[in-house]
Amino acid sequence: MDYNTQKLLGIQDLDITFKEEWHSFRKDKRNRMSQIIEGSLEKRPSYCPSCGVAWESTKDVYAHGTTPKKRKIQLPEIDNKPTYLELTIHRFKCRHCSVVSANHLPNYFVKKRKSICVRLHLKILMELKDTTNSKKIASICKTGYQIVYQTSLSLAHYVKKLPPSPLPRVLAIDEFKATKDCEGSMAFIAMDWESGQIHTILDDRRSHKLLEFFNGYSYEERCKVEFVVMDMNAAYDSMVKKAFPEAQIVIDRFHIVQHLTNAFKTVRIQEMNKLNRYSGEEAKKYRRIKRLWRLLQKDYGCLSSEAKYNPLFNRYVSAQDIALELANYSPVLMETWNLYQLLLGYFKERNADYFFDLIRESQNSELLPQSFRDKLAFLLKKEESIRLALSVPYNNGLVEGTNNKIKLLKRSAFGYRKHEHLFARVYWMQSPAVHSI
Repeated sequence: MDYNTQKLLGIQDLDITFKEEWHSFRKDKRNRMSQIIEGSLEKRPSYCPSCGVAWESTKDVYAHGTTPKKRKIQLPEIDNKPTYLELTIHRFKCRHCSVVSANHLPNYFVKKRKSICVRLHLKILMELKDTTNSKKIASICKTGYQIVYQTSLSLAHYVKKLPPSPLPRVLAIDEFKATKDCEGSMAFIAMDWESGQIHTILDDRRSHKLLEFFNGYSYEERCKVEFVVMDMNAAYDSMVKKAFPEAQIVIDRFHIVQHLTNAFKTVRIQEMNKLNRYSGEEAKKYRRIKRLWRLLQKDYGCLSSEAKYNPLFNRYVSAQDIALELANYSPVLMETWNLYQLLLGYFKERNADYFFDLIRESQNSELLPQSFRDKLAFLLKKEESIRLALSVPYNNGLVEGTNNKIKLLKRSAFGYRKHEHLFARVYWMQSPAVHSI
């Protein structure tokens, strides 16, 4: 085998001697047609691993046959077939201590007591950075499921050895559903907003557990956290104030809009259910609101003004006209919809003063339902955090995206039994570089 072929296969500079007919096809133990590259490792070690005497001539060492079994190392697949390097390893006996030993392949090619080469190991690690399950990765890499499983287990040991990360300037926090063996019902995740990397994942989101973890950092380091981005969870609110004395709470803008949308949605359903759905003109109104409710929920400025034929109205009508007509079916719905659209507009413009002035004025309106006013009053309690959210660029998009990846990973793997394995996989998926473990 010439040097360029060895370089292409990643087996150059290994002191392997190849036969003239070094390539063959053979079925492996999984009954798959595999490619076999045969060679022998004949180079003598430079010293005795037992007594340490240098082997300079035959006075110090002599050949002692070969190992009983050939060593079989799997390489990355070639031509969509599993490829193996099958080596006959020569042994040598020391004349000083009578210990028999053999030369070893370097660690940059294959790790000790491993049956796959480092290049294939790195390929498996690269596949583990995606949400693909272990059986699919084994099929892609043309290797066994147990090899992929053991590689994923090594991630858990790797994560345990990681030193604790310093607290970031901007911390984004959230929770997600993990595994049944977690101590709490939901797991906790915290990310560095500026670097996009995971800071920590805990198996319990309860306040006393979070305080116990963050109090492990010094007071000076906890004071370096300037902003904490979160949803409207009241438990996190009190925890953040205790754990990070200098931090300002930023409520994620998506959750603010979601709160407004849910408040209006409740009123829309209540008014729709007041209509007679079985006969008369009210039945038509009911069907229109039932089918076209999304137009009421959307920002009016984003709706199309182009008229299109709609069978529910039996005429050409634009999306904007439909929204106006649906809102006019009830005085309460019209009043609530107008206020909802104004709040969305001010929020989109990031005009905090007009936004909160309008909420305060709405508290005196008798036409608005009490449930809607109560939900708007809740935003007044979070006024400081919402004003900050409208003035800084921070949000929880990174954490929500990671949570979505976790859901995809759990679905593709049909669940995880141990949270350590799930957390290690998530850490690895978010790590910036791929290296051997």
